[in-house]
Amino acid sequence: MADIKGPGCITEIFFTTDHVKLSELVLRIYWDNEEVPSVEAPVGMFFANGFDEHKHAVQSAVILALPRNAYSSYWQMPFKSHARITLTHEGTEDISCIAYRVMYQLYKIPEETMYFHVVYNRGMTCFDKPTYTILEGIEGEGCYVGTYLAWNALNSDWYME
Repeated sequence: MADIKGPGCITEIFFTTDHVKLSELVLRIYWDNEEVPSVEAPVGMFFANGFDEHKHAVQSAVILALPRNAYSSYWQMPFKSHARITLTHEGTEDISCIAYRVMYQLYKIPEETMYFHVVYNRGMTCFDKPTYTILEGIEGEGCYVGTYLAWNALNSDWYME
């Protein structure tokens, strides 16, 4: 999706597709030639839409999601030398349309600037273990900015109250 030589800052990512299952599309962002991505999440989760066939609108300072598959991220994502964004289709159905735009500005980034990271986890709860840990094993300095949580039933005969 993007291969940017910096320094600079990604200011917007716009994404749309006709593919219903956003959970099958994985977004990865790598900073400064790292081998392991700092962002790795299904597209729907990244844009606060984790329910595939059931899209919902989101209007916040950093995420805009329109129910007909139009998504924008306004997170500021600085990088010191290089940014690379990839999109991988991990499903089996053909996709006829994907469109995107990555907006960025090139400028010097202060040495103490923090990098943007996304942690995606998936787990199950049950009567024996009714809790779900949001963050675990995070190390280093940073600024926690929030959580998007999508809780799905794995059985179609069960509904949540």
